[in-house]
Amino acid sequence: MKLSEARENARAIFQAGVKAVDPVQAVKEHVAVRDGRLMIGDRAYELSFFDNIYAFGAGKAAAAMASAVEE
Repeated sequence: MKLSEARENARAIFQAGVKAVDPVQAVKEHVAVRDGRLMIGDRAYELSFFDNIYAFGAGKAAAAMASAVEE
């Protein structure tokens, strides 16, 4: 294997790893609103039962994840 090919492979592996742990992508894959329900993983919450919904968190990814929830 040539050095340039090894670098390209290493770059592709690194980028796949970064994408796999992207907090925004994770939220978008596991949180959604469908038919008046907030879906979080396997759970569904009927939005008409709530006046307000607050999202909170802590840690380095909290701001990015909260932004994704707001979207």
